[in-house]
Amino acid sequence: MNTAFFRCGPPQVRCCPNGACPRDGQIKLRRSHDRPFAIADSGTQSTQLPARDAVPHGAIVRSNKHPNCTYMTNWVDMTSEITWDVEALGEGDYEVQMYYACPEDDLGSTLELSLGDQRLQRVIDVANDPPLQGDADDRVVRGEGYVKDWIPLTIGTLQVSPGRGTLKLRASNVRAGQVAELRLLMFRRVSS
Repeated sequence: MNTAFFRCGPPQVRCCPNGACPRDGQIKLRRSHDRPFAIADSGTQSTQLPARDAVPHGAIVRSNKHPNCTYMTNWVDMTSEITWDVEALGEGDYEVQMYYACPEDDLGSTLELSLGDQRLQRVIDVANDPPLQGDADDRVVRGEGYVKDWIPLTIGTLQVSPGRGTLKLRASNVRAGQVAELRLLMFRRVSS
């Protein structure tokens, strides 16, 4: 848990008449990062889980330190994985799609998506190797990330029940140099 200290009021506004507050630097704010991402909400048809909200493990890294439009890259082995802390608010069957990029030479890796005791597997069999977009219009090299055209790959259908868990995406087989680059997972309700 992170703790931050703050002064008692802005410098121009003081809580004590003489200007010296005995509480300055003593008040603690607690910031909790224990907040899962909601999936399977009965009020929505679909839910996106973007790469910016995922946790990369192993060799996998984010494409940029800035969160907007980032994607996971350097997915080169079977020990690396991408996880999301999720809480299912409802139940039902959800089709899961991965928006990705993968060059022709790297096709054939097998994905494994798991939530609880459920496991889905899918071979990446469609190439998508788009160039980065946006740099042609920049006057100065940007610090933020560039974008790509992502395509969906249906991994399968998960039966979701209410509760909290870790959604894991890993490769059970790496055919060539990399598995893929991941932009997001999309959950679409197919039945409730």
